[in-house]
Order: sequence, then structure tokens, then C-alpha cells
Amino acid sequence: MDLCNDGQSLNSTSITASCVHMEFDYALFDAPLILFEIICLGSNFPTLGSFGIKDWSSPLLNCYTVLACIICAALILEAGIWVRVILWHKASQQPNHHHLDPGSLGSEVIPRPHSVVFGPWLWKEHLSGETRTIRGIRGSIAVAITLIILFYSVLDLLFYPFQNTGLDYLKEVRSLGVPNNVAVNNLVWNVIVIGPAIQFPVNYSYIDSQWEDNFLTAINVTPLWSTKPDPGSLSCVYLRPDVREYLPDLPGVGPSKYWEPGYRNFDTYTTPDLLIEVNFTAFNISGSSKSDMSSNSVQVLIGFHNETSKVIQTTKSMTLVPGINMLGCITYELRQSFKNSIAPDLGLFESYDTFVVSKMLYAIPDPLASASSTFIKQAPDISTFRVFLQHDYSDLKTLQSYRQQDTLSGFAAVGGLWTFLSGIFAAIFGSSLLRILFAYDLKLGVKPISLAGVAHSIEREKIQEACRREYPRILDEIRLPPEERGLLSLLCDQLIDVKIIEREGRKSGGYVAQSGRGGEDVEMDQLESLKR
Repeated sequence: MDLCNDGQSLNSTSITASCVHMEFDYALFDAPLILFEIICLGSNFPTLGSFGIKDWSSPLLNCYTVLACIICAALILEAGIWVRVILWHKASQQPNHHHLDPGSLGSEVIPRPHSVVFGPWLWKEHLSGETRTIRGIRGSIAVAITLIILFYSVLDLLFYPFQNTGLDYLKEVRSLGVPNNVAVNNLVWNVIVIGPAIQFPVNYSYIDSQWEDNFLTAINVTPLWSTKPDPGSLSCVYLRPDVREYLPDLPGVGPSKYWEPGYRNFDTYTTPDLLIEVNFTAFNISGSSKSDMSSNSVQVLIGFHNETSKVIQTTKSMTLVPGINMLGCITYELRQSFKNSIAPDLGLFESYDTFVVSKMLYAIPDPLASASSTFIKQAPDISTFRVFLQHDYSDLKTLQSYRQQDTLSGFAAVGGLWTFLSGIFAAIFGSSLLRILFAYDLKLGVKPISLAGVAHSIEREKIQEACRREYPRILDEIRLPPEERGLLSLLCDQLIDVKIIEREGRKSGGYVAQSGRGGEDVEMDQLESLKR
């Protein structure tokens, strides 16, 4: 009986060694192809993810990107395995393969198909005397929980974070003033005027030659300085193509134009009132038009940042149609947007760019407008918009960007679901779900109590020698004959992981029948003697 078991252990060891040898040969051929696939797929990731960077995209497109990421991750994992096989092949000891006799292989060393997919221990008995009904129910529930975890992992780790890349969630934070740890941009009036829609067919030669000149003629922005003594009379600076900005750039007002952290003393020297005048005659728009007002109007955006894109993205426009004269009251608030969206998508850290944005409190008809006035002209083809900054002494409102779902929170959600389902599974079947899925032997696999961790595998031999010196009979107690096995053997089989103490070279319980039931483990010196 001992010789038969020793032979089975020898054959099992030879099978494992042959598989490793075949994997090395296959890695030399497959690794370059996998690296080529990773490079090709990675080069197309900007195209695959471009739809989710700025705009919200459909679930179908998100699924395509998620699948591409899964494929790329699987290829990278496989490439890492092949690289490890290649690097460690020459350093590892290769057993002799010539003694392997295919005819000596029994049917018990060939794993069943369902054992390859979910592990043989999933359907084997957990305790002696378990019926097939309990094993079938336990295996089915374990498979169902595994599929549920995989499904929610794809949703929480990949799909939802990708879907939220094009969405900007905002939360409102209030404070008495600007926080001392926040650096705010320099204050600047930024007036952006969006011209009327161009009628089709488009005359591109007209746009290139006359449109810009007509725009300059149609739009005029005038700063209205206070009647108090001021350091100078500043005018508007025209920035191409369609933006006029007021920039306080004289040395006399230089210190006052900065909005330092914790400082909110705006005055009329740095924030004068503005008068925006639009002459629709230069746009060939008649004031008597009764339809298609979207093409016969202009949009005015007023911001406090000199970057046009930020003003357009964070400011609501005021629409001016021919013949109206409006007076607007504007206040300010803070906006914090991500400097880099990749880290927040992963849930690592958040770095913000803080800047001032405008908020229109109200817009009413200008009381100074009249047909005879030289200041606020009232005419069918002329519109004016006079704006001023109102000092708001209430709490300062800050709109801060955040991610509702990121990858790190997805790990937390999946981990919580795993803990909840695994706890229910353990209460019903008396074993953790992790052990049922990954254990392939009564003595091996994931057990509740382990004497060592992954780091101890580096010094496995030293730990084995020290344990055997301190506990000389530990191997004899672990490997008792079947007729002497008792409570200690039961604890080692079910609860305590003692693999760190045992020598390598024992038979693989996933491929040899009746593994873990006896003490017929063959050590390396016995294998060498059998080879001879």
C-alpha cells in the first residue's frame, strides 16, 4: 500500500514538473505575441475612452470600454506570468522527465471538468458523513455568490467609474470667508460675447475677411469708473477673436487687484461697473424681426477669470435681443474643479483648482435708458447691458467637484458585499466561502487560522528547521496514521494551516485520490531513491 501511494506521488510530481517545462516552452512563443497585443490595445485607449472624458456617454459605449480594459488587464496578467516563468526557469531545478510512464497514470489523477472551473473541494464533503444534497446545495450557492460578486465587481470597479468620468458632481460648501488654505485667482472682469448664429449656406470668405471687423464694430465694452479719485483711467483690452477683458494692469492698482486668501475687500477701483453695448446693424440684424430670435440675438457671459474656457463652462449667459436695455447685479462665489481627473476617478486623492465665478442676482430694465440719452442709448437696433458687482456679506458659497463613484469606493462596496454574503454562507455551512472556492484538499487551501503569511514563504526552510528543533514531534503529530488520528488531526485538517511546517514535495491533493486521509507523504530524499 505504501509503495503504491509513493508511486502515485512520484507520478503526480512528474506531471507537475512536465507542465512547468511545457509552460516555459510555450512562454517563449506566446509572450512576444501578448506584448504586441497589449501595445496595440493600449495605443487605442485614448480613442476608446475619448467619449467618456468630456461628455456623458451611453451604457453601451461604456461597456465597450470596460470590456477593452478587462481584456488589456487579462493580457497584462498573462504577460506577467510568462515573464516570471522565463525569469525563474533557469534558476529552478528541473526534475527528470524520462521516467514518466503515461500508462501508469490512473483515472484518479485526471481532474474533472467542474473541478477545473470551480475547484474540486467545492463539491467534495466538508465533514465526514456529508450527503450529496448538502454538497450540491453548498456548491450551487457558492457558485451563485461568486457570480454575484463578479457582476458587482464589474459594475462598481469598471462600469460606474467609467460612466462618471464625463459627469461633474458638485457639492456646496459655505464659509464666512475665503479659507486660508485656498489660493484664489486674480480678480479680472472677463466679458465674453457669443455672436449670432451664422446662417447657412456659410460664406467662409465673408467670415475670414469681414466678420471680425464687424464684430469689433458691433460690440463695445466701457468701464464705468467711480466719481471718487482714481489712480488712472483704464480702458478695455481686446483679445482675439471675440473677447474683451478689463485688466487692471497699472502699478498704482497692482496690489489691489489680487484676491489673496482670506481677503474679500472689493472696491470700485478694481471692479468698476461695465457698460456693454451691442449694435445689431453691424450683424445685419433688424430690430423688427419677429421670429428666429436665437439667430437674431447675442449671448453675454461675464466672469471673473481670464481663462475663457472656464468662464464658458461655469457661467450662465445673458441673452440680448435688439432694442432692450438691461441692468444686471452680479455677485461672486468660488468654484473648485479637479486639476487632474484620473486620481479622483481612482479614489486616490483630490487636487483642486480654485477660481472665482460670477452669479447673476437679477436683471431689470435699465432706468437710465432713454431715446434722448447719450449715455444709455435706446434704439430698435441697439441693446445695452449695464452690470455692477454687489458685495454679498452672507456666507461665501463654494461649489466643489467630487466623484460619486470611484474605483476605491467600488472596492469598498464589493468588499462589504463579499463579507456579508460570506458571513451568511459560513453561518449556514460552517465554512468560509473563501475556503470552499480555493481549497482543493482537506489539509490544504485557505483555512481560518494560519501560522504564517506570504512574507514567511521567503524564509520557509529556516522556519521549518527552527520549528522542528523547538517542536521535534510536530511532523509526527501532523502525519499520524489513520488509526491514530484524533482531535489534533481534525483541527489541522479543518482550521489550522500547517503547510509552512511541512516540507515541499508532498503529493498534490487536487490530483491524487484519498489525499489527506493518511500519512504516506513522500519526501524529496525518498523520491530520489525511487528514481534510482
